[in-house]
Amino acid sequence: MIFRGWALAEEGQTQEGLAAVRAGLERIIALGQRLAREFHLGLLADAHACAGNVAEALAVLADAEGAVPGEEVWRADTLRRRAELLARAGADTATVEAMFHEALTVARRQGAKAYELRAGTRYALFLRAHGRIAEARELLAPIYASFTEGFDTRDLIEAKALLEELA
Repeated sequence: MIFRGWALAEEGQTQEGLAAVRAGLERIIALGQRLAREFHLGLLADAHACAGNVAEALAVLADAEGAVPGEEVWRADTLRRRAELLARAGADTATVEAMFHEALTVARRQGAKAYELRAGTRYALFLRAHGRIAEARELLAPIYASFTEGFDTRDLIEAKALLEELA
């Protein structure tokens, strides 16, 4: 139900998507499941972002970070989401960049290459939007080059397309 709701929100059916994500979260909370709570709350934040509810999405992410003490596996992606939302909310460049840097640092420390790629791609998009083309390319190129497989995945396809634009 959570994934269905997230997909609906991504496809523009934001109210139906939000309702499904919330219902799914309520169900797993009622069952006492705590595993992957930060991940699931991240999907709720994404659905709110799709609906244009940036403040609500940021509030959900704040809850997500403390959802299960000690569970840090999803943290890099949570930080990446926060950086993107802060940028949408008009936060100052230094704050957004600090959040992207933290996301990259956590992903690298964990050896989470997929989260590093996702954070790097979104950070490169942010840099490009601010006219910092060379910096964006220098950031993303080595991350992309570290992959040896999975080139048909959404994240690698997006990174490659961005690198081609930045060339």
